[in-house]
Order: sequence, then structure tokens, then C-alpha cells
Amino acid sequence: NLSWEVAVPAHFQLDRLPENVQIVGPSGAAAQLTYMQQGQLVDVNAVVVFASATVPLAKYSEWRTFLDNVNNSIERQLVFRKAGI
Repeated sequence: NLSWEVAVPAHFQLDRLPENVQIVGPSGAAAQLTYMQQGQLVDVNAVVVFASATVPLAKYSEWRTFLDNVNNSIERQLVFRKAGI
């Protein structure tokens, strides 16, 4: 479970809040990312669940794709624009 806040820079506003994301992975793995704006802060919460302690070689490609999708979602950009525009 990861949580962090992003401060909206002074004189800017969030262009749009990203949609929440759910990613289903192999072997019962899953991830959920949620975004919530509270004033000038954007709260980001990521929950990743691994249902297995090991990855069979035959499933490596599926796991790699899942982890890449989770990473891309975590690194999703927040877009800001000048306030009043």
C-alpha cells in the first residue's frame, strides 16, 4: 500500500483528475490506484496485492506485463494549467 500527496503549484489548477485504475494480474494478483483532490492537494493511493510468493518461469511474461502496467499507472502524469485560463 503506497500513498502520497501532490501539491498543485501556486497559480495553477489541476486540469482533470485521472480516473481510478484497477489492474487484474496473473495468479490472483491485482492493483488499484485511486486519485482524490482535496483543495490544492491530490491524494494518490496505490494498493498492489500479490497472491503468490514465487513466479513460475512460464508465467514470467504475464507478470512482467502486469508489473509494467502497474508502474505506468503509478507514473501517470497529473496535468496542471494556469488558473483562470
